[in-house]
Amino acid sequence: MRSVKILVAFAMLMSCAVSAAPKPADVRLISVGEDGKLKYASDATGNKVPDYSYAGYMGGGVAIPNVPVKVMLRPADGDQTIRIQTAVDYVAKLPADANGIHGAIFFSKGEYRISGQIKIRSGGIILRGDGDQSVLLATGLDRRTLLQISGVNDAKMTGDLKISDPYIPVGAMSFRVQNDNSAFQQIKVGSEIIVRHPSTTAWIDQIGMHQFPGREGGDFRFSWVPGKFDLTWRRKVVGIDKNMVSIDAPITTSLDEKVGGGTVSLINWPGQIAQVGIESLRCQSEYEKNNVADEDHSWIAIGMQSARDCWVRKVSTSGFAGSSVNILETCDRITVEDCQSEKPISEIAGYRRHTFYSNGQRILFLRCRADAGRRDFAAGYFSTGPSAFVYCEATDAHDFSGTIESWASGVLFDNLITDGQIRLDNREIWDQGTGWTSDSSMLWNCVASVVTVRSPPGGRNFVFGCWGALVGDGHWGVVNEFIKPESLYFQQLRERVGDRAYLSNAKDLIPNDLTAVKTIEQAAPELLALALRPVAKPKKKLTLKNGQLFIDGKIATGERTGVGWWKGRIVPDLASTYGVNITRFVPGRIGSGLTDDLDQLTDGMLANGKVMLAHNWGLWYDERRQDHEPVRRTDSDVWPPFYEQAWKRNGATDTAQPWDGQSKAFDGLSKYDLTKFNPWYFSRLKEFADRCDEKGLVLMNKMYFQHNILEAGAHWMDAPFRPANSIQNLGFPEPPPLENRKRIFMADAFYDLSNAKLKEFHRAFIRHSLENFSNNSNVMHTIGEEFTGPLPFMQFWIDTIAEWEKETGQYPLICLSCTKDVQDAILADAVRAKVVNVIEMKYWWPLANGTMFEPKSGQNLSPRQQIREAKGKTSRSESEVLIQIRKYRAAYPDKAFIVDGAKSLQSSD
Repeated sequence: MRSVKILVAFAMLMSCAVSAAPKPADVRLISVGEDGKLKYASDATGNKVPDYSYAGYMGGGVAIPNVPVKVMLRPADGDQTIRIQTAVDYVAKLPADANGIHGAIFFSKGEYRISGQIKIRSGGIILRGDGDQSVLLATGLDRRTLLQISGVNDAKMTGDLKISDPYIPVGAMSFRVQNDNSAFQQIKVGSEIIVRHPSTTAWIDQIGMHQFPGREGGDFRFSWVPGKFDLTWRRKVVGIDKNMVSIDAPITTSLDEKVGGGTVSLINWPGQIAQVGIESLRCQSEYEKNNVADEDHSWIAIGMQSARDCWVRKVSTSGFAGSSVNILETCDRITVEDCQSEKPISEIAGYRRHTFYSNGQRILFLRCRADAGRRDFAAGYFSTGPSAFVYCEATDAHDFSGTIESWASGVLFDNLITDGQIRLDNREIWDQGTGWTSDSSMLWNCVASVVTVRSPPGGRNFVFGCWGALVGDGHWGVVNEFIKPESLYFQQLRERVGDRAYLSNAKDLIPNDLTAVKTIEQAAPELLALALRPVAKPKKKLTLKNGQLFIDGKIATGERTGVGWWKGRIVPDLASTYGVNITRFVPGRIGSGLTDDLDQLTDGMLANGKVMLAHNWGLWYDERRQDHEPVRRTDSDVWPPFYEQAWKRNGATDTAQPWDGQSKAFDGLSKYDLTKFNPWYFSRLKEFADRCDEKGLVLMNKMYFQHNILEAGAHWMDAPFRPANSIQNLGFPEPPPLENRKRIFMADAFYDLSNAKLKEFHRAFIRHSLENFSNNSNVMHTIGEEFTGPLPFMQFWIDTIAEWEKETGQYPLICLSCTKDVQDAILADAVRAKVVNVIEMKYWWPLANGTMFEPKSGQNLSPRQQIREAKGKTSRSESEVLIQIRKYRAAYPDKAFIVDGAKSLQSSD
């Protein structure tokens, strides 16, 4: 308790120093009556402090079961991923009890090295260890979640019944529904429903999220999008009286028909799993020693999605970059208790170290501790409560706890103690328009250095019994003194369920006698042997024969798709609108527009007739650069999604001051080391290429991305090879030579081969790009996206490839993609032309007047600038495509051709 006393004393000093602290509001909003029970007052429209005790496993107040052990694991040498996964799959097939529980897997004392990911895809499975002596160690360089609890997000909603009451206040547990159609007849007592608060234009305007500073009418990048910012509550119907529906937990944001009201739908979710537990284990991640900012290792210890009535208890974690426990929006009624995080390893930067994070609903974090995190106890996008963080503590916090993303409602922070800040606030443009983060949320007997609480239009956030420097216009009850009851959550729970209020029984997790429990080797030898047996997957190879491309012996036909260069938002309903990108990264989030699921991506390509994906690195890493301003960022609070670059950051070895002014890149993170390559970036490309080999698809690997070095100055600001961003100086001018403080023209310098240091940088990168795919057949290499560089650089690129091919005896498909003058010069060179297998006619084409649009190389201009200056036509008809390639097809019959505007991967006459 010593740290608590110090924090309280510090908070008292801080609060005394703030002369304009918020004045206490009407404390009778919630109080204790003479009978010792809580008394609630409603405002003029009926809103009141909600009952937060519905948070947690089975809706709060229900003891977590002590599940019998069915199989045991003992430590062994080497990678244990397959053994552990086999045990999980074995228990999943055992008979389940009346509650759907199959049994527990016990990890004996020792270390279990895990190079992959343990996936729990069925309900009723519990992983249990012998406390900190049972260690699951995430090895390798992959930024994965170590233990992933994942059902299937196959929820189906039916009906769309309008709530007929003009206003449903916060805290309500009943409402009237229009019953003039057959859909109402399907709702019964026991039905699972979704109550929806639509994100209408009227509601977004009311709360001011329709405009942000920066452009007339608001910045479109940040504004909330109608229909994409809905709030939903999953509830069970407990009563029906005519058209009055009663539900099992309160609503945490009011439903006002003036701004859209609310609707009710039935929900059927067969793929959501339940009764999964992680207990009494220690999870650790390996990382690069002496690099306290290393990020090439596991990011998240335990992740949950599409799960309900699950738990994590008595788990300690260390070494992870992102979260100890990460609960996504498809989760409901989860308890995380008595867990501890220490020694996270990552940059001190945006979207790292969200230690205990949730944007699910009815989530309880109880008695959890975090050290050296950033946003340690955090509720995210549209988390609809009641949810609660109770008796939690954060030390050495690098940022604030609280509601961190858009409109988490009904979140209680009860006896949260931190030496950082707590915020329920309007974050405005940060993280791409987070705006209002909270409604109907409560701080109760909390301690922090600064407490910021503001209330959104039409809503309120509450503070009672808190210590700290107090900021904001929220509802302030008694402050700078602790109040009774000590815990609002437990008081509400006792009053709701009585003496059966849940108390932990975690001390009895480990059975006294495990002698009758079989090991996985004894219980399922055949299943384990099958899992350990290597599986050779057949390949559908890409080959070139007589000037045509074949996949698995058949002529390759289909369309080509590209990747997003820089745009994105991680709002769940918006992310999917930003297309695909193999090397885009969002910690803990898999899906379209986030960290793409490569199996879903490749399966989708097959289903939609896409045979090739053309990839280049992102325009910049940090989404703050979307503003296209060539300015240095004041901090490292980078915004996701992150467009990973090809080079590794150098990290930091000085734990006291790892990010001084000299070692920071322009985005506030550590600088790049241009002699080292980003293992995650290249492993993602390799994984995609492996799937292309298996499924008969093609990766076009565009080694460079010219857009970084031309046009807007912002394109160059965060580039890894800029001297301000790397620990090596390649000789580029610094500060950058911006024209009119806006434009950058660095192509001449970037392609300058007289710079020996720069030339070696290019050579190493080209060779590594080839080596990364040395075992893949379905990869085609081009020099880059938008390449309009000079002939000498193309010659150097071809020569470097030729050297590598001679050394290795490997001959990947090489595609020539450039302006016509460079293309013709390479093809006229008999030696270099032999290296080329495919010709892409991308930057020149015939015009309707019989002339040719054929800009020259080395003009320090991007393709679109060349088109703009020449006023050339930007599209081609099929007939023009044929005109374009007929001459070249006759001259180079051994080479394949790709032309934009053609209907297939390759074109012929």
